[in-house]
Amino acid sequence: MAKWCVSRKDEGMETAIPAGQDVSGACISVLCTGESESSCGSCKGGCGVSTSSVVSLKDMEVGESGTIVRLTSDDDSVIKRLISMGFVPSRHLKLASAVSSRGARVVRIGYATIALDAEMASAVYVRRSR
Repeated sequence: MAKWCVSRKDEGMETAIPAGQDVSGACISVLCTGESESSCGSCKGGCGVSTSSVVSLKDMEVGESGTIVRLTSDDDSVIKRLISMGFVPSRHLKLASAVSSRGARVVRIGYATIALDAEMASAVYVRRSR
């Protein structure tokens, strides 16, 4: 299983967040570090996999699938909600449908089908499967 870390970007610098530290007002990212017992090949975090096929969930086409590589948002509550629903780095998902090009997305992740609004969908970054 891949390990993942939480970081924040303040004033152009990215740093790891110590447990319990206030993260309000910072851009928060949860990303896979690429440090797994076996090569997961699911992210940009150190395993050397190209990021050219990484897109936001809101930019995926219906029927496309991929692996979550990071969650990024200025609102830490968005990240917390996504994690609580199972959206974590190295999870496989498939875009089942889209309400509109700028609207909600319906995603299959594991055995669940979950609807995400546009804000939450834009916080999920996926490496498309080939």
